[in-house]
Amino acid sequence: MQSKYRPFIEKLQNADFFTYKFVERKVGKNYAKLLLHNLKKNGKIVE
Repeated sequence: MQSKYRPFIEKLQNADFFTYKFVERKVGKNYAKLLLHNLKKNGKIVE
């Protein structure tokens, strides 16, 4: 099953920078926290 946010996640991974609020508006508050935590934990983004 492909995530409906996969294209958005790929853009985040390739972005030079982004804000938490930007992600929150796109995916919702609770999922934004989980998404960013998991991406950081897996080394896909850096803080």
